[in-house]
Amino acid sequence: MPITVSGREELTRYNAMRVPAAYSTLGEFWKQRAIEYPALAEAARRVYCISASSAQSKRDFSSVGHTITDVRSRLSAAKVESIELVR
Repeated sequence: MPITVSGREELTRYNAMRVPAAYSTLGEFWKQRAIEYPALAEAARRVYCISASSAQSKRDFSSVGHTITDVRSRLSAAKVESIELVR
């Protein structure tokens, strides 16, 4: 069973660490350090997965706008979600 440490302890150990320049990407670094810094690795994974572009969300809203029209205004949220997942 792994010993759990607080996020503050992880951050203190991380700040004291020297990061070697051998890592080509941040994703590679955190993947290899996930055991040593589980909370920080999870936070990094969540932050770096955020899209830098809003283009996909604009396409998604546009698609939903074509699904929900005056004629189809009584579709439930679950039905709209099902229709959009099929697209």
